[in-house]
Amino acid sequence: MTNWIYIVVGLSFLLLAFLLWKEINRLNKSGLIWRILATLFAVTSFACLVLPITYNKTTRVDSVKEAVLLTEGFNSDSLNAFLRTKQKTIPVFTLDGKLLSARKHNATFLADAGFFSKDNLHALHVFGYGLNNEELKELCKQSLVFHPSTERGITSISWQDKIKSGDKLLVQGSYNNTSSPSSKKIALTGFNTTLDSINIPASKIQHFQLTTTPKHAGRSVFFISVTNDEDTLEKGPVPVQVEPAAPVSVLILASSPDFENKFLKNWLAQKGYEVVVRTAISKNKFYKEYLNTNTIHVDRITSTLLDKFDILIADESELATISKPELATIQSHIIRNNKGLIVRADSTAARSAFYAATFPLASSNTTHVEQISLHIFDSSTKLQPLTIESPVFIRAKNGTQPLVTDKQNRVFVNSTLYGSGKIIFITLSNTFSWALAGNQNDYDHLWSELLNKAAGKKVEEETWSTSPTLPRVNEPVKIILQTNSVGVPQAQVEGAAVYLKNNFNLPFKWSGTFWPVKEGWQAGIQLNGNTYYWYAYGNDDWKNVHATNKIESTSRQQSLVNTTEDKKISTTQKVEFPKIYFFLLLLFCCGYLWLESKLQQ
Repeated sequence: MTNWIYIVVGLSFLLLAFLLWKEINRLNKSGLIWRILATLFAVTSFACLVLPITYNKTTRVDSVKEAVLLTEGFNSDSLNAFLRTKQKTIPVFTLDGKLLSARKHNATFLADAGFFSKDNLHALHVFGYGLNNEELKELCKQSLVFHPSTERGITSISWQDKIKSGDKLLVQGSYNNTSSPSSKKIALTGFNTTLDSINIPASKIQHFQLTTTPKHAGRSVFFISVTNDEDTLEKGPVPVQVEPAAPVSVLILASSPDFENKFLKNWLAQKGYEVVVRTAISKNKFYKEYLNTNTIHVDRITSTLLDKFDILIADESELATISKPELATIQSHIIRNNKGLIVRADSTAARSAFYAATFPLASSNTTHVEQISLHIFDSSTKLQPLTIESPVFIRAKNGTQPLVTDKQNRVFVNSTLYGSGKIIFITLSNTFSWALAGNQNDYDHLWSELLNKAAGKKVEEETWSTSPTLPRVNEPVKIILQTNSVGVPQAQVEGAAVYLKNNFNLPFKWSGTFWPVKEGWQAGIQLNGNTYYWYAYGNDDWKNVHATNKIESTSRQQSLVNTTEDKKISTTQKVEFPKIYFFLLLLFCCGYLWLESKLQQ
């Protein structure tokens, strides 16, 4: 086609040049300009008759083809109001055969959303909570208009599905209380006991947090329930796996015997920690205690010695007393070996160690006894007031993370990353007072938090996870494996093989799809032969949370495809210019040239 255009244009130029030469060389020069223009238009119109001359034409589609899709939670009044605004009858569909309310609107049941991708719709109106991610993928680039319903009840929920023995279970979420004037009570229950609760005021959206410390080990299911007076409005399972804490070995370096170290070593021993305590008696003489472990040589701090322990707890006075090579060994060991150091402050010690600049100290202007209410910084846990004489606190600096503060935001326990390890600095010297006063839970909570923060995290050879966060029965669940093992791994869940596909960009990541058919705990087999577990929820569990997720996903899909709606209604296409106009122009120009030549004869 391109060659033909070049040929026509070339011949037209040759013809035009010949005709213009003839006109210019005529003896009678009168009307020369008009003859030249007529010749030019005649050749041009002749070329346009041969060549396809097109232009872009935009047409507006007056009759837009639309459809309505009903999903769970749609509002009949909103639907009827929408249908009344349309002059023509719009077909109504649903993908949920159990949606009884859709039958009142004569909705046609469809097996999958792929039907709409085949039908050339200009707008698909979705009413209700919307569609899940799999259904949205089937719509492809279908133009979608979303009419969402208002979500209510528990709209979001999260918790740790795995915790260590002695750790706290933290359940956080959001509740939309649309009722007025009654309030709602949200409770965390387990083993027929209410463990924590909170009231949500009427007509308010509020975040909530419920906590408990499981006393058992293994798998269990707690419940979150919403009640209004005596009626249970909503109830959802909270499956949790409580794993035994990994054995942790602790070395305590004490400058002198005191109650704080005495209570701490006994508490560690009761929790199953391997504990070695070295208490200075005089220069280069120590009293040694070994709990849950064998006797080892601890007179001198060496890398070989520190390799045997996960956490080092030391008085600041003792660290100021040991030799510089030993202190340098501790510093190097923390940096390179993913170990933890907990330093107990001592105002009488010389502060020249490697950590001192990171934790500058401050004290109250007056020397008196204070009752200080403490709380764990990254949670809402409040500890019982602790009586402290002339309290010393830490000035927070960039690069540190406060762990324990008071109401005035004074920091009493601070932490920082130090190479691959971690350093925690504590100014509280009488936490044993909680245990003496019967507040053993506060003592347990504080030191469990400090030890968990200080202990280095071990790298797992393989980790298994599932997606979405709340997988449901009879819906696809993605099984995800992260491993550095060589070869193609094989997944197995509930005795069924799951074929894994490798992620091209992340070669250590594999994923496959599994469809759970029963509600409850699902057992999978790891590559090393061990069993791991995850939970499949029933279709009635966390319905409002799933509804909120659908609303968010469908709203995102609408923002992506609605920009193409105008293009579908207003279409632009190439149209060939009518040849009749070029023929009439050619006829007029040739007629003028013929007439003009006759008049000059």
